Amino acid sequence: MRGRGRDVLVRSRIVPDELACPTDSLLPEELSLVSSRARMFGSLFVFAAAIRAIGYPTIFTSAGVHLPYAGDAYYHLRRIWFSVARFPETLPFDRYVSFPDGSQNIWPSTFDWTIAAFIRPFVDPTDQAAVEAIAVWAPVVLGATTAGLIALFAGRAYGEGAGWCAGALYSILPMSFIYSQLGMIDHHVAVALLTTAMLWLVYEVFDDDDSAETCADAIVTPSMGLCVAVGFSMAITIVTWTGSLIHACVLQAALGLRWFWTQDRVEARSRAIEFGVVQAVAAACLAPFSLGTHWQAYSDWSPLVLTHLQPIYFASAAGVVCVVQLLHDRSTFGRSRQRRTASGLAIAGTAGLAVLVVFDPLREAIFSASAWFGDGEILLDLASEMKPIFAPRGILELTFALERFGAGFFVLPFAWLYLAWRAFKTHSRAQWLILFWTLAFAVLTLRQWRFGNTLAVVYVILLSAVAADWFPRLRRRMRLAPVRPALEILVVTSLIVGSAMYMSAFYRPIVQMSVRALSSERHRNLGPLHPTKRIYDEAGRWLAEHSPVTQGYLDALLLPEYGVLSDWSSGHVLRYRSERPMIQDNFGPYVGRGSFELAWAYYAERREASAIEILEGLGVRYVIAGPMGAGSAKGLEPDAMAYQLWTASGSMMPISGGRDGGSLPGLSQHRLVFHAHTLPPNRRLRGLVPAQPFTSLGIWEIVAGAVIEGHAQPGAVIELQLQLRTKSRASHVYSREAVADESGRYRIVVPYSTDTEWSSDVRVTGLYRLTSQRANARLAVFESDVLSGGLVHGPQL
Repeated sequence: MRGRGRDVLVRSRIVPDELACPTDSLLPEELSLVSSRARMFGSLFVFAAAIRAIGYPTIFTSAGVHLPYAGDAYYHLRRIWFSVARFPETLPFDRYVSFPDGSQNIWPSTFDWTIAAFIRPFVDPTDQAAVEAIAVWAPVVLGATTAGLIALFAGRAYGEGAGWCAGALYSILPMSFIYSQLGMIDHHVAVALLTTAMLWLVYEVFDDDDSAETCADAIVTPSMGLCVAVGFSMAITIVTWTGSLIHACVLQAALGLRWFWTQDRVEARSRAIEFGVVQAVAAACLAPFSLGTHWQAYSDWSPLVLTHLQPIYFASAAGVVCVVQLLHDRSTFGRSRQRRTASGLAIAGTAGLAVLVVFDPLREAIFSASAWFGDGEILLDLASEMKPIFAPRGILELTFALERFGAGFFVLPFAWLYLAWRAFKTHSRAQWLILFWTLAFAVLTLRQWRFGNTLAVVYVILLSAVAADWFPRLRRRMRLAPVRPALEILVVTSLIVGSAMYMSAFYRPIVQMSVRALSSERHRNLGPLHPTKRIYDEAGRWLAEHSPVTQGYLDALLLPEYGVLSDWSSGHVLRYRSERPMIQDNFGPYVGRGSFELAWAYYAERREASAIEILEGLGVRYVIAGPMGAGSAKGLEPDAMAYQLWTASGSMMPISGGRDGGSLPGLSQHRLVFHAHTLPPNRRLRGLVPAQPFTSLGIWEIVAGAVIEGHAQPGAVIELQLQLRTKSRASHVYSREAVADESGRYRIVVPYSTDTEWSSDVRVTGLYRLTSQRANARLAVFESDVLSGGLVHGPQL
């Protein structure tokens, strides 16, 4: 055995392996060190948890638990509730997604099932409110644990001062807060914790320079246990989020570089064995979750979901390592670093290219997955987290990055260069690993800001390492030459003040909502959602109370009776609040492209009859219409269904660019049953659509429509009107027109009845008024005729 042995804790103090002994055999100095680490972790855990709970008054209300965003967290909560209610089952196939066909869940169940398993012993399985009240704390606990772990990791790599600074900075950093705040139940909070642990484990592998003369000796080195842990951590991170394959590949590249850049054959053999063990363990742990799976919407080799790809990829990597190292041991290719690197890359590259050329399914799956970093998919163009950090709305915008990372984000390249210089001087491969990881995720964050969740960890570590190195030397330098240190202090103070200003702009709305919630029960019940999303929460609650119950919400074997269509970005919150199946949701086309494309076709359709055919094929009973149509109004014709429902509210309305002389004809089979808007209570609403920046939505029930037939003068125009009022203080006149044919016969199909209450939110005032030239009449329409498409004899005009 060769090497310097393993250092267990901080760089400033080398602790012998006896630290692993029972507590009663530890020396006082070692006990003090352990105690200081425990205080560091505990203090920062409490501090980080307190920051993440600042939205408590808006999350816990008398109306129940609200979540801070109307997105993926609501679907995670659905799966948690399902697993608690039917423990230990998961929800691999959900008929309430991509109705009517249903869809397999593209997210692994690990994250949600684990939370459900922790909750299950403490609640009544039928008490959904109790499940919600505990589940919303999961991101707080995971985020606070990450803050404590970062402090320990930074202390291990750069000293105790850097640890305290990194943990405190991560606790308050908005980028870390986003995915770990109270109620933000999302697997990305677990990914931050797991990838930090994974990075630390690989750091320890890099910090261990032990090497062995033989393969048998290499297997029993202390680093081998670390390699097993690294492989296991890679697997558990990937089965939490399949996108973590990117994180594993970054570390895989780092391990490969470490292997190639060793000084001699003996050390290279040890590095190769370590690399191979990591890959083999990852493959073995992933195999039970991935091998044998079959996906309806994905190739069996897709990296977007758990498939054959992940375990076979890692197993193949282990095999390539063995082949290359065997070649190095038995040929001249292993004599020098350059030969080992060139031959290893050549063999691995040739093997990978050959597989892609020969195996079409794998090549197609990888090319399809690469679209996540392209601009070809409509959802990626709409999802904000897929946008670059400096262009979150499609245009250059520095404020977004400054609010989430502070001004230090622009100092990061300089901190990276300084620490790279220091790592070069000290020959620290472990610190080069941190820099390599930082570089990889800085590039990814520039392309998609969601990777800032990972970058935030090393961002605070690097800034803290520089600060911990700079601050202790400041007093001595001030005495010797005060001008330059004074300028440095001025620059650092400016960065801190600037960061505080931008970061406070991020937190200000959250704090203001919490303060208002504490002072007013009405504000508290509004919850934390932005008003433009709150109205969808209201719509979902209305559907839950006033629409027919559908079967199968907690039993995937049962087919629900009908579905609900809305824009894609509100599907998760609507499903959770209403417990009704959605045609499309926040998953977009990645769970059911057929339903997704038909949803967009419906909102773009210009003829109601064709739109109804689409809805009948999908089994839709209710349509929710807001300003976005299916998700974006971009490119829609002026007379598209999206505009007929929202802008015209189902009535006849003149427009420019439309058909039939530039007017919308009005709708005959869409009945408004619910209306909500974002206008403040003290503002008067005229019509159903408020002026910008306010907005509204409507729930439309699909009915057969009553057929009104009567007679008038040939060629006469018959105008029909009906007054509607809603609980949202809105009024609207439903209007249609018809022209009598040559025999004087006219025909109008209407969706509203006047004899009974068919909605708790919308009511009619009076009867239909029909007008033609100087003649006018009133007409009652019965609900039975509206539901059956019955004939109603109209007046003689």
